[in-house]
Amino acid sequence: MLRAVTLLTLAASAAGAALLAPDARWADDVEVRLRTIARLPGAEERAERLDALWTELREAEQIPWRSDGTAVFLFRGPRESVAVAGDHNRWNPATGPLTRVEPLDVWLRRTSFPEDARIDYKLVLDGDEWTLDPENEARQWSGFGPNSELAMPAHVGSPWVVAKEDVARGTTSAPKQLSSEHLGREVVYRVHEPAEEHRGDEPLAVLFVTDGQEYLDPRLGALATVHDNLLAAGRIRPVLLVLVDPRRNGRNLRASELAADPRLGRALTEELLPALEEEYELTSRAEERGVLGTSLGGVAAAMICARHRSTIALAAIQSPALWVVPTAFEEIVSADEARPARAFVSWGTVHDGAREARALVDLYERRDVPVTAMERHEGHSWGQWRALLDDALVALFPAKDED
Repeated sequence: MLRAVTLLTLAASAAGAALLAPDARWADDVEVRLRTIARLPGAEERAERLDALWTELREAEQIPWRSDGTAVFLFRGPRESVAVAGDHNRWNPATGPLTRVEPLDVWLRRTSFPEDARIDYKLVLDGDEWTLDPENEARQWSGFGPNSELAMPAHVGSPWVVAKEDVARGTTSAPKQLSSEHLGREVVYRVHEPAEEHRGDEPLAVLFVTDGQEYLDPRLGALATVHDNLLAAGRIRPVLLVLVDPRRNGRNLRASELAADPRLGRALTEELLPALEEEYELTSRAEERGVLGTSLGGVAAAMICARHRSTIALAAIQSPALWVVPTAFEEIVSADEARPARAFVSWGTVHDGAREARALVDLYERRDVPVTAMERHEGHSWGQWRALLDDALVALFPAKDED
């Protein structure tokens, strides 16, 4: 059984030393230092000491301040109120108020996180002004724009998401259109082909990608970059990425078409796949065809694989929003014979449907499906999904010598 589950232990510390640089540590944490400054009797000395500390924090890239299992959100400026909203509190600023360290115009909030956690967040000023953290340059884009990013000291990002200069890049087509009778609309998609020098002589494996425009975006999924890097490193076999865009005429149809709509699977298997086979030399084996999706797209990936197992037998399922479509899990349970040839399932522990994702993994395991399961201390975010795409591709399309 292929299972690589990463279950990480929670660790919290009320106070501790923070890394300023690889060879430097603070004796006291930032809250202790701020409250010490606030108790100084002279306003001029307080201002001087605060300026020095703030400069130190900026240069160390320690806003927010992080150490062991503790993070301290910080803001400096005259405001009526400051709050933090992010993955960790379901983006609810009412549950994340910062406290002013009087008489300083400095606000803070101490929070415990696992030592390798990573979250998206924004600051909310005076109750209604949502803003990026002005002192934190780390960003993670979402489908609605950028958020600030907090990464705890033990968090490790993916080395595969950045384009490497010495790697031959594949080619991504302009948007293509296919008239779908099943969906009753034009399907817009793009295709990413492997670089010729890495393609080989065998027919290409195929990966259908829901929310393809976001998986393709280097700020979000960076899927083409991850694929090309892994292919050049000999980690995966060449794959034709078919990036399906759910937007049409100014509307995003993902909420309806990805929520267990049977028409989408029919459109991919009965209309789009035959059209692709006329243009590209593709594998005829269901065990080398997959579907990838996140959130509702993760539900769609599981459902398409269950309903069309004879055509698409691989499923890459990221943070499946099974709580939105409870009937989807019931259908997967009832489809006893429609088992994926291999599956990849990932989720976060920070309000990301962990219970439902674990139940899906347990179901696959009971049915002897080789499943790679990965859990991270993160939220429902492209920061999580992008960093695990290398694991998903290796799980579904390993190089021949890694099978």
